[in-house]
Amino acid sequence: MISVVIPGAFATVGTNVNRPREPPSETTIDMHCLPSLLRRFTLRSITTLALAATAASMTPVGTARAAETNEAQTEDAREVVDLELKIAADGQAVGQIAQLVELDTETSLALEADGHQHAIAITVRKADERGHKLAVTVGYQRDGEAVLETVTVEAAAKKAKVVRSEGGDVALSLKLAPKRVPVEEAPASRRKVEVEDTNDPLAGL
Repeated sequence: MISVVIPGAFATVGTNVNRPREPPSETTIDMHCLPSLLRRFTLRSITTLALAATAASMTPVGTARAAETNEAQTEDAREVVDLELKIAADGQAVGQIAQLVELDTETSLALEADGHQHAIAITVRKADERGHKLAVTVGYQRDGEAVLETVTVEAAAKKAKVVRSEGGDVALSLKLAPKRVPVEEAPASRRKVEVEDTNDPLAGL
C-alpha cells in the first residue's frame, strides 16, 4: 500500500476513513491568578511610565536653566573697549581722554585745551575673534577743521598705537583694551579728560 501525505490532513489511498483534524490548542488561564497578574502588569506599567516622565522632564529643565543663566549674564554685562587717547601737536602735549567706548559704534570725543576745540571720532572693531587685534577708524578736527583725515589702522590690544597727521605735526596715541563691564558701567558713564602740562608730546611713548 502507498501512502500519500496531504498537508493539513492525513489520508490513506484505498480507504474511506479520514482522520479528523485535531482542534488547536488553547491556553487556559486560572481565574484565581488573574488579579495577581493584573496587579503585576499595572505596577510595572506605572513604574515604567514614571521613570520615563522623570527622565524626559530633567533635560529640558536643566537646559532652560542654563539658557536663563547665559541670558542673564549677557544682559548684566557688555563687551566694550577701555580707551586711552593722548593728543600731541607741534611737539607739545595737548591733552588726554580716558573713556569706555562701544565696539562697532562711532564715538565722538571732545576736548577743550590751549584755547582750541579738539574733536575726535573713533570706531573700534575686532580684527580677530579674541580681540587681540583691533581695527581702529579715527579722525581728528581742531576748531572744526580736519587735522587728521579719517583713517583705519590696526592696533594690538593693550599696546599704544601712534597715528600721525600727514605733515607729522599732530600725533594721536591710542591704547585700547577690550573688556566686559556691568551694564551700569557702560560707555558715557565713565569719562576722564585731562589737560597735559608737560613738554613730552606722547608722555614717553
